[in-house]
Amino acid sequence: MFEAFERMTHQYNRTSYEQLKDFIYREQEKMFDRADERREQLKTPEQLSQYRSEMRRIFLEAIGGKIETDAPLNPQITNLLDMGDYTIEAVIFQSRLRTYVIGSLYIPKGISLPGPAVLFVCGHSPEGRMDEDYQRVCYTLVKAGLIVFAIDPLGQGERSNFYDPESNAYLIKRTTPDHDACGIPAVAAGCYLQRYFLCDEMRAVDYLLTRPEIDPARIGVTGNSGGGTQTTALMTCDDRIAAAAPGTFVTSRREYMYQGQAQDSEQIWQGIAEKGFDHGEPFLIFAPRPAAILAVTCDFFPIEGTLKTFHLAQRAYELLGKRENVRLYEDNYTHSYTPRLAVCAAEFFSQVFLGKKVTVDNSSFEPLPPEKLYAVPTGNLIGGIRDSRSTVEEIREYAAALREKRLSLPEGERRRRAKEWLSGKVMKNRRKTDLLPRIFPKSACTQVEGYMGTSISFWTQERLFAYGVMIKSEAWDGRTDFPTVLAVWEDGTKAIAAHEPWIRAQCEAGRQVFVLDVPGVGAIEQRNMVLNASYKGSCGTLYTLACNLMYMGDSMAAMRCYDVLRAIEMLNSSLGVAEKDITLYCEGPSGVYGIMAAFLNENVQVQYGEGLLESVEGEYLGEKLFCYDNTLALLVPGMLEYFDYGELRR
Repeated sequence: MFEAFERMTHQYNRTSYEQLKDFIYREQEKMFDRADERREQLKTPEQLSQYRSEMRRIFLEAIGGKIETDAPLNPQITNLLDMGDYTIEAVIFQSRLRTYVIGSLYIPKGISLPGPAVLFVCGHSPEGRMDEDYQRVCYTLVKAGLIVFAIDPLGQGERSNFYDPESNAYLIKRTTPDHDACGIPAVAAGCYLQRYFLCDEMRAVDYLLTRPEIDPARIGVTGNSGGGTQTTALMTCDDRIAAAAPGTFVTSRREYMYQGQAQDSEQIWQGIAEKGFDHGEPFLIFAPRPAAILAVTCDFFPIEGTLKTFHLAQRAYELLGKRENVRLYEDNYTHSYTPRLAVCAAEFFSQVFLGKKVTVDNSSFEPLPPEKLYAVPTGNLIGGIRDSRSTVEEIREYAAALREKRLSLPEGERRRRAKEWLSGKVMKNRRKTDLLPRIFPKSACTQVEGYMGTSISFWTQERLFAYGVMIKSEAWDGRTDFPTVLAVWEDGTKAIAAHEPWIRAQCEAGRQVFVLDVPGVGAIEQRNMVLNASYKGSCGTLYTLACNLMYMGDSMAAMRCYDVLRAIEMLNSSLGVAEKDITLYCEGPSGVYGIMAAFLNENVQVQYGEGLLESVEGEYLGEKLFCYDNTLALLVPGMLEYFDYGELRR
């Protein structure tokens, strides 16, 4: 019978279907504008130098800090292929204790040694460095007389985190699913996936420096897509890199935002837009060392942003008297490290490192089958090296250390510390405005078998409103101030019918029930933004918006906790319900918004229903396989340093 209450969305709410996206985009626009204004003030080399130091610090903070390790490299060469005019060595080295990296080292024959080397970092290919396109790039570079070291990123090639050697199966697919299974839970621990990528790549440079064939003053880096991300990260953090060519990644955050695409876990950097770090900052930090942007015209990393970043880089290089050291190469193609871009990269690095432009014809290249390039017989570190640990195990250990540290505190101190931190996250930069609730009159209400449903909407922030349906017995018509249960559960008002028996029981006990829709939920669900992805699924609409909030130094979880607190305020100030007569009912994963709100406002009562997310560590960092289900919207970045959700219960 209560399906009628689910259909109550008033026509005045029809403009709400874009409100969450519009709110987030507007706030980021302001951040982009502030960052642009600041860059315009960089007029002298001294100002640029100070800015570069600040931006490097901001980047490292955004990824959870650089991993410091003194683990020995313990390199091994497990295979050697003679390709005629060059060789390929299969290399394994230790990045961190029990964490191994696999690579292919291409060494041309007949060159003067020590010679220049290029670190090749892969984009999102399951085969990693063994991908056919990436083999072609390495072939092109080595044919130009350059030593090339191509490494597998974590979760790709021979470095799957979820490979089962007994069944010879990938329990979670390589690339993005593997990255998300490690990187999304890492958000809660504040140790973002990018820090692990960066550590592996800097350790790869460490390894190159041990090879007598390589000139330490002539080490470059290139990669496209996710490899372009990693190239810019090295440009930002590693002063040993002498030249860089990031491909099919460089654009601008503003243009990428309007493209509406999600990004992979290692590309989510907390607070990066808020602090003004954009795609141009790696070039400002890297200048005046030679850099080349490799771009395609038909990319989901928009070329408009690429051109903007290139012009920004030119200004910085010109300020340092080296405008000619930054270049842009384009190919009229879709997202890939194309054969033409490979030729351009070889020309760039050969000119920089060898003093002459070498053009390579790669049209007749024939890739090797992956098994020919294997460094371990099984084709995966798990099962191939006895003591190898996965990245998810590293993050699990990190989270366990956080738990041990916080639980060592007295309970009172721990809760005080958690409340202070969480309150700062929930209240940060909120654009509080008058509630101005729209409580629709009786003529606009819906009546079902002695029950009355009233539509209520109210402003939670400036230009962002929440919605809900108040359900009560008709016997209480005319009163609004009696005990109220504020229901926070999955899908809000769209799930009223599924909770009908529970709602009836509450009303029979003399209470009214306000079923809340926070922005993006229920009757005010955001219009779907992402093709071929479910609304709450991985890389879908809510995932994309949650990423954008993280760029802003915010989170979906913190914002929705704030929305619940505003609903309490509305019930109290507009309907006259005393806070002591408000009970927060928390159910399902989304119940964490109510758990946090009840922790911050101890004047209200709280009831805990079924299916709550009580342990982020247990649910997402435990032994069971990770399955994304709106997970990013349930996490406050860095929360596990202060609490897990079950610890907030009263």
